[in-house]
Amino acid sequence: MRKTKFLGLTVILTGALFVVTLYAQSRGTPSTLRVRIDANGSLVTASAAQVNPVSTVQFNNARLALDASGNLLTVISGGSGVGTVTSIATTSPITGGTITTTGTIACATCGVTGSPLSQFASTTSLQLLGAISDETGTGSLVFGTAPTITLANGTGLPLTTGVTGTLPIANGGTAVTSLTPTTFTTTLVDITIGAGSQSCSRLIVGKLVFWECTITFAADTTLGATPQFSLPTAAQSAQALTASIYGYAVDSSTGASWQISAVSTSTSGVLIVFETVGQNAPISNTVPFTWAVGDTIRFGGVYFAA
Repeated sequence: MRKTKFLGLTVILTGALFVVTLYAQSRGTPSTLRVRIDANGSLVTASAAQVNPVSTVQFNNARLALDASGNLLTVISGGSGVGTVTSIATTSPITGGTITTTGTIACATCGVTGSPLSQFASTTSLQLLGAISDETGTGSLVFGTAPTITLANGTGLPLTTGVTGTLPIANGGTAVTSLTPTTFTTTLVDITIGAGSQSCSRLIVGKLVFWECTITFAADTTLGATPQFSLPTAAQSAQALTASIYGYAVDSSTGASWQISAVSTSTSGVLIVFETVGQNAPISNTVPFTWAVGDTIRFGGVYFAA
């Protein structure tokens, strides 16, 4: 049996498996802690909490470090307050000196995981970009309210809710904000509308013009020698305009209708004619029938704008 005293503590080693009895001599009745360590100094069992299952035991609020032979190396904390850690290696920015039973290790510039990013120095967008490894694009950090973004390639945009503005034809759009026709007023020549009315609408998509007009006669509506009306916008050519117009004259009293044609007099105006066998002649107050209240002239077509 071997008995050794260390700093007021007694270690007794016996047998192949050493039984170590630790007690405080200053007390009337020793407070003992029995631990078992093998021939290599490794801890087998202990009757109190263990800090490290190989080389340390806890006794009387002191953590004791044992060498391979079971000899006491140091009191790590608590207990009689003796024993010294001679040095702890640190690297910048961690600072600290020799630690005995008490001591501190400080890091004035280390981040605290429970604190916000405001604990750090101001960071630019470029500095943040340099810390990210899977970024796309360059420039400034973007937040959600009213950002200014130069977008070179955007995919997955919800066109009904995520995009505003008018997409030009060159980019695959229609260059219009609505496909609802709008009204326009045609200029009548040799047609005295009187108490009658006109109703015209148009839809312009790029260079393509859709249009239609209805002229409704009243008792005082009269026709001159060459009745004409204007278009919503000028056409590319008068010849193409003539081929793209359709028209009807409707007798409201009988429901009968006559097909009538329009010959372009310019790229913005047309001449109403009555389609007959042989040479066409302009409509008149009695051609293709005698006009009365409620009768209508209806024209429409599609053409390319200038």
